[in-house]
Amino acid sequence: MTAPPANGALTLHLLSLGRLHILPGEMQVIVLHRHLLSLYLVILFVLVGLDTNDAARSLPVELRGAIYVCSMTAFMLAAMSGFAACARIAKRRGSFSIHLSPILFASTLCSVIVGESLLRMFVPDFSENLTRLTLLLVFHYLVAELAATIVNHRLIPLILAELRGLPIRTLAESDPALWMTETPRTPARPAPPLPDGFLEADGVSFPFQALIHLQADGNYVHLRANDRTALLPGPLSDLVGQLPDPLGMQVHRSHWVAASALVGWQAKGRDITLRLKGGQTVPVAVTRRHAVRNWLTGLGLPRSDAP
Repeated sequence: MTAPPANGALTLHLLSLGRLHILPGEMQVIVLHRHLLSLYLVILFVLVGLDTNDAARSLPVELRGAIYVCSMTAFMLAAMSGFAACARIAKRRGSFSIHLSPILFASTLCSVIVGESLLRMFVPDFSENLTRLTLLLVFHYLVAELAATIVNHRLIPLILAELRGLPIRTLAESDPALWMTETPRTPARPAPPLPDGFLEADGVSFPFQALIHLQADGNYVHLRANDRTALLPGPLSDLVGQLPDPLGMQVHRSHWVAASALVGWQAKGRDITLRLKGGQTVPVAVTRRHAVRNWLTGLGLPRSDAP
């Protein structure tokens, strides 16, 4: 049985009949992802080089580039405003679905208005007519739809796979329900006993069962246990090397946490945060995100909402 969609999920319906599922906090990360930033730069050079408008080509290439940058910025700001409004609705309703085309058309309209206004500013004798503006708007809208289809089917799955730490290869696999399954409830099994032993550091012994968190701080390590805290000489790797695997996990190059200290975790975009008893939060390194998710699944620790 599949689980319900994640709280606050946004579903975008594409002109290609595909559907893109975006979780809370992912949209801003996607728009500013390195793959798309590179694509924006390529589009800018293509637009400047292929512009056949005589009035625009009479301007220096630097000025034409600046006009296109402003036009593309207007497109991005309009699109992000639309996505932000949809995200707020999704958060309030629990989920929200909308067609991407109206957002693309409104963003294209803003882009054309800004670009043509700047062109008229720098070329005062430039003559406009409604037919040309209409054709320009339709052309840029169709280009935006084509680009959105290619990006959503080719690049977005790669970006989501990186953000979520899941093997997402197609647009359909962006649906979180495919990766969240409910299993029949079984009687809770007693937790396995914690390993016996002691962490030896700086001439002091710390029982394994009392450990909560180790945090690197330069050449030292902050230790937090159930009954005390301590500042120990580092490096962190030397201390972690003494700890048995079932006891906990190093989730960041500066953080090790005990499994028994976990009370919840939350994810926002590509960021995962662990919550420990006592209210402390610990970040998870991007490079360890997939391993930590598997570890949390093995512990049976459910994802919790942000406090």
